[in-house]
Amino acid sequence: MIPMGVGRLLAAAAVLLVLAAAGGCGSAPDPSPPPATAPASAKTPVPKPLPDVRRRLAAYQPVQLQPDLGALDDGERAVLRHLVRAARHIDEIFWRQVSPDNIRLRDWLAQSADPASRHAYEFFQINYGCYDRMHQHTPFLGNAAKPRGANFYPADMTRKEFEEWVAAHPEDAAAFRIRTTVIRRDGGRLVAMPFSREYRLLLEPAAAELRLAAAAAVNPSLKRFLTLRADALLTDDYTASELAWLDLAGTRIEPLLGPYEVYEDRLCHTKAAFEAFITVRLPDLTDRIAAYSRHLPGLYRRMPAPRGAVLPPWRQGAPIVVADAVETAGDARAGIQTAAFNLPLDGRVRRERGAKVVMLHNIMAAKFRHNIRPVLERLLAADEMRYVGFDAFFHFILFHELSHSLSPNQHVLDTTWATLGASGPPIEEAQADVLGVWSLLRLSDAGVVPLGRRELMTAYLANMLRGARFGTFSPHGQANLIEFNYLRAHAAIVLDDATGRYRVDPVRLPAVVRELARALIRLELTLDQPAADAFVQRYMIIPPELQRALAGVLDIPADIRPEFAPVPPLD
Repeated sequence: MIPMGVGRLLAAAAVLLVLAAAGGCGSAPDPSPPPATAPASAKTPVPKPLPDVRRRLAAYQPVQLQPDLGALDDGERAVLRHLVRAARHIDEIFWRQVSPDNIRLRDWLAQSADPASRHAYEFFQINYGCYDRMHQHTPFLGNAAKPRGANFYPADMTRKEFEEWVAAHPEDAAAFRIRTTVIRRDGGRLVAMPFSREYRLLLEPAAAELRLAAAAAVNPSLKRFLTLRADALLTDDYTASELAWLDLAGTRIEPLLGPYEVYEDRLCHTKAAFEAFITVRLPDLTDRIAAYSRHLPGLYRRMPAPRGAVLPPWRQGAPIVVADAVETAGDARAGIQTAAFNLPLDGRVRRERGAKVVMLHNIMAAKFRHNIRPVLERLLAADEMRYVGFDAFFHFILFHELSHSLSPNQHVLDTTWATLGASGPPIEEAQADVLGVWSLLRLSDAGVVPLGRRELMTAYLANMLRGARFGTFSPHGQANLIEFNYLRAHAAIVLDDATGRYRVDPVRLPAVVRELARALIRLELTLDQPAADAFVQRYMIIPPELQRALAGVLDIPADIRPEFAPVPPLD
C-alpha cells in the first residue's frame, strides 16, 4: 500500500522540534487498558501542546472531496450510508489501537476552549493521537515517547520479552504471532486476546451496519461480501470474506473494512491495524487500465532477479479497480493519506487468488494538485517540468501497487517482514517502486503504456522527491530515501550545482534500476537480516544536498486533509 503510500519539515528540523518540546504526553500508557467503551477519565492532567502545533497543522491542506454519486440509485445510496456508519466504528477501533490514552485526551481537547488546544485537537485528529506521524512519531502534546508496539502490547514490553515468552511457552506461539490478537498482562502472565473480544463493543455495531448494507444491496457479489465480512469481524476468520472481496463484480460500490497493514506495530511488525475504504468505482478508467494485469506473468518471468535465483511459480494476477473515495477511516486516514492499496495480505489468499489493486483517483488527484506539482516546480530542473503530468504519476503509483504482486515473496509477506524485522517493510516498498518503473519502461517500449520513457522516469524521480519530504518516519519514506541515494551514487540522478535542481540521466537510469532491483530481490529471497540491515543503514539517509533542497519547499503542504461530503439522502 502506498500512503502518498506516503513531511512538511525535514527530519533534521524534526529533531530540533523534539529538543524544544517540554511536558509529557500524559502518563505512560497503562499496560492493561480499559475496555473500548470505558468512560474517559478527567483526573489525569493533560499537558500543554507544543507552541508550533499550528505550523505543523499547515502541513496538511484541507480538501473537500465530493465524488459524483449521481449515477447511484436509492438502494446503492442506502448501502453507502450503512457502510459509512460501519467505517466510523472501525475508526474508533483504530483510535484505541494507537494508544489506550487516546480517547481521554481526545475528549479533553474537544472540550477545551483554549485556542492552542483547539489547534492541538485538529492535529490530534489528523495523527490519531499525540504523536506526529510526519516527524517519526515524536510527541506534540508533551514528551512521553510512543510505545513501539502502540497499544497492541503492554506499553513496557520489549521485543526481547515477547520472544522469550514465546520460546518458554511454545503453546502460545501461534496466538501471539497471529495478526489479529493483542497481547495483555494478566497477573504474572502474558495472554493473547483476539480482536473479536478486545474490540467486541465496536465490532458488533460495525457488523450490524454491514448486515443492513447487505440487506439493501441488490448485487449478489456485494451482498455476499458484506455478509461474510460481518461474520469475520466477530470471528477473526477473514479468509472467506477476502475471497468474496476479490470476487466483487458488476457493482459500482467497492468497500473494504478490516485489519490489514502492520506499520503501526513497530515492535514486532505483526499486528494489523483496522481501516476502512468506502469507494465508488470509476468504470471507464477501470476498464481502460484493466488490461495491464495480463502483462504481469510476462513481467514476472523477465524480472531482473539475481543470477541463479529460483523464483516461486507465478500464481495469480491482480485485478485493478479505479475508484473515488467516499469515506476512509482508521489506519487509512492517519497522517499521510492512503491513495492506493494492494490487498489482502493474507498469504493463503494470495497463494490461491492473488490480490486486488484499488486506486483512489480523487485522493491522488488532490495530492498531485496541492502537494506534488508545486514541489516539483521548485526541485526539478526547469526543462524537466515538460515531462511532469498527472497521468504519468498515476501510472507510477499503479505499477508500484501491481509490483507488490511481482515480489518473489508476494505470498509470504508476513514471513518476509517478520524475518527481516524493521528492514523488511522499506525493502518491500523500495522493490515495488523499482519493479514498477522497470515494468513501465518495458511496457512503454512495447506500446502498451501510452507514455514516453522520459515522462515515466521523471515521474519516478518526482515520487522519490515527494517521499523524501517524509524523512524516515514510514517504510515508504525510508524506501524513497534508499532509492534516491542509490541512484545518486550511481549517477542516475543528477544535481545541477548552480540551480540546486535535479534531473534524471535517461541513459543511465534504466540500467541502475535493474541493478537496484536485483539487490532488493536478493535480500528478499535470502531473508538475510544482517545484509538487509546493512543495506538500509547505508542508503536510508538524508544527505546535506537533499536537506538543502527540501528546505526550499517547507511552505508547501506535504499532504492533504480530506473532508468527505456526506452521502446524499434518498429520494
